Amino acid sequence: MTVSLPKDITLWDLRTSLNDEDTFVSQALHQLRLARKTHADACLRLGITGTGALPNYRLEAGGEVLVAIDGSNHRPWTGGYDATRPDNWSEKTMSYDDVAELLVVIRSIKR
Repeated sequence: MTVSLPKDITLWDLRTSLNDEDTFVSQALHQLRLARKTHADACLRLGITGTGALPNYRLEAGGEVLVAIDGSNHRPWTGGYDATRPDNWSEKTMSYDDVAELLVVIRSIKR
């Protein structure tokens, strides 16, 4: 049986479930920063299949999928599922600013 996360999940919700929240969120922010070089409105949407420890995510802009990212290594996903299928992804997205704010919160708590 496949484990699924809630359809409205975001990184804010998963921050305490991530294997290493600081590293994961900073890597996701880096990927968003790269995407913003060509797509100012790039946002992040989480994959909802799995436990949430190292979730896959995809970057989108203007409603189009830019790339799906493997959450375990933050590289483009080469797995066998369709990155555009809506039932594999959260209904909510996070902007660059949202993810940057989350990273600030994570780092302030660690101090």
